[in-house]
Amino acid sequence: MREFVIGLVGTPNTGKTSVFNALTDRTEFVGNWPGVTIERKDGIKDAVYDGEDIRLKIIDLPGIYAIGSSLTEERVAFEFVLKEKVDLVLTVIDGLSIEKSMFLTMQLIQQGLPMHIVITKKDLLGINGIDINVNHFSSLLKLPVSLVDTRDKKDAKLLVEAVSRSCFERPVSSLSIKYDSRLEYWLSEKEKEFAHIELSSDVKRTLFLLLFQGDEEFFSLYPLEIAKRKKLQEEIDRISRDIGKEPDIYVAETLYSYIDDIMHRVKKGKETLTITERIDNIVLHKVWGLPIFWGVLFLMFWLTTSFGGVFIDFFDSIAGLFAVELPVAFLSSLSAPGFLQTFIMAIGSGIQTVATFIPIIYILFFLLTILEDFGYMARAAFVADRSLRSLGLSGKAFVPLLLGFGCTVSSVLATKTLETKKEKIISIFMAPLMSCGARLPVYVLFASMLFPRNAGLVVFSLYFVGIILAVGTGFLLKSTLFKGKISPLVMELPPYHLPKLNYVLKVTWIRFSSYIKRAGIAITTAVFILTLLNTIVINKDGIKLEPESPDSILIKTGQAISPVFRPMGIEKDNWPAVAGLFTGLFAKETIIGTLQSMYASEDTSAQTVGDVAEDNPLSLAYIGKSLLESFKQLGRDILSLIFSVEDESLENSGALTRVKNLFTPQSAYAYLLFVLIYSPCIATIAAISTQMGKTIAAATAIYLTLLAWILATLFYQLATMESPLWLATTLALILFLIGGLFMAGRRRPVMEE
Repeated sequence: MREFVIGLVGTPNTGKTSVFNALTDRTEFVGNWPGVTIERKDGIKDAVYDGEDIRLKIIDLPGIYAIGSSLTEERVAFEFVLKEKVDLVLTVIDGLSIEKSMFLTMQLIQQGLPMHIVITKKDLLGINGIDINVNHFSSLLKLPVSLVDTRDKKDAKLLVEAVSRSCFERPVSSLSIKYDSRLEYWLSEKEKEFAHIELSSDVKRTLFLLLFQGDEEFFSLYPLEIAKRKKLQEEIDRISRDIGKEPDIYVAETLYSYIDDIMHRVKKGKETLTITERIDNIVLHKVWGLPIFWGVLFLMFWLTTSFGGVFIDFFDSIAGLFAVELPVAFLSSLSAPGFLQTFIMAIGSGIQTVATFIPIIYILFFLLTILEDFGYMARAAFVADRSLRSLGLSGKAFVPLLLGFGCTVSSVLATKTLETKKEKIISIFMAPLMSCGARLPVYVLFASMLFPRNAGLVVFSLYFVGIILAVGTGFLLKSTLFKGKISPLVMELPPYHLPKLNYVLKVTWIRFSSYIKRAGIAITTAVFILTLLNTIVINKDGIKLEPESPDSILIKTGQAISPVFRPMGIEKDNWPAVAGLFTGLFAKETIIGTLQSMYASEDTSAQTVGDVAEDNPLSLAYIGKSLLESFKQLGRDILSLIFSVEDESLENSGALTRVKNLFTPQSAYAYLLFVLIYSPCIATIAAISTQMGKTIAAATAIYLTLLAWILATLFYQLATMESPLWLATTLALILFLIGGLFMAGRRRPVMEE
């Protein structure tokens, strides 16, 4: 089978990843804002062309605006097209803003690479009054051109055929781009002078043209030639004086003269405002753009908690029956050891806990996908930029932070797209404060138990506080440790379009299944470890296993640490809440699993192994009765949502109802604040360490944990006015933290990039 290597190249936000997915039938994450692709991704597509089996190896590269970009991630694509041997370069162009991609396209054409052009967003051209003469465009560029809607399977199939044909034909454009005669002469002379370098004449021309514009990639590739730098620079300066323009400006103007001529001949568009522009006049308005942003976020979380909350008890009871009661009853009927039954019950409880996440996480991901596909998420970054800029911060950092609503690890990795080290560090400190999906179940549980009539508002308030704290952290760091200029936010806003249901469901399922799989593994593992720790007793007689012993090392450790959290309202007998924070360091998803498991072991009224056996859940009558009761409960919950009737049965369901007995509304909200702010999970810490080093990772964890304790305690003390001493202590710590950063910033020079 013949194999062809294809490089997927394009400017940011043109739909490269969508083309990659369409060609390879893969489901890589797609977002309609720049920086989604931050590393190269490889995909395989087996196809048949002209009766021959072939394999297309497709490499999706980070977006670049031009060959010669200075950004680290963009160098990946730059060096790939410069150094790698590929059979075909697939250049992706955004059909709605075709001009922005043409500069890169013309540079690639000059490099003499075999190319195929793909114009995306075919489905949106007509809506926005744009008409592109594809055949004429192809004849002018002297390259094959495909116009596609990447979500259309028929277009995807035609694209595979067209790309396969180009792999065999290896089309190289014969379009000749001519510069000033003095520059052309210099380029030809350099080609002769460096004839000993084994490169094609087109690649040499590209390298010297870049050198003419100030990019010294040539010396990076051939360091032995650096002795000629001074002579070459004198030649460049002389040509620049003769032409009368700066080299980079002259080259850009020359290329754009070609681009303007081509666009004038192949593209026609309406002069009136497009639908996207009309919507943006409202959504991005300088007065009500920000209220609309907050309104959209509030609506999203209200829908998530309201509709997701209806199904929590249903999933909880069904999972409890099949993951806990039936397996334990089966083991009991076999007279299995008590420890084994306890262990299986603990694992089942973990699965039951994960099941309760299903409705709220699915609805949240569903709504986020709709917002992304509709085109609003990129606008959120734009609106945030305007607000952040007034505080002296760069809104560009908000783009990766948006990913933090899904997973903080993704958010940290996305900071690679930022230009300066200073902005990366500030964004990494801010990213964990954007509530990830793993925290949402904790919010919903506590809000449902302690604030049943305002659960949506409570959850929204936590996301709101997280964003405010993220902005505050960015402002504090920018004003103290990381002073200096900020880089502007430059991004193209994608056009609005109605989300396609099948696409939204597909993307939602990908995200949801990935989350549930990760949460399931983390929670089951945590429950196993906790069960083990809860049975190990260490005393003067040595180490022994005693299930449900009040002297287990888990209970003793939790009780020993709990005084640290007393100022925020966590009492000593509520040690499971402290244990939940500890396991949350491994994965935030495990907090609920820990609470579920530990409260169940503490709750003497909860169902035990012996009770399960007496209920005889293996009988069909019991199973049928349990299922019927679950559906009845679901019906009551739906009616309570429609008619705003409080469901009192919630008070008696599950071990987690102990939350209502062990927390007050004030201590519960303080606990949620701590969960929101404190150290991110180990996976995030590892990502930060990889990205910026161990020192930054440790500093982030320490700063956030200290901030979490201060603010949670401050809130509780202000809400209850319990202890003036703790109130004064938290205020003093805030002043100490801010003062310490200012002092450290004064001793530290402004970070230069």
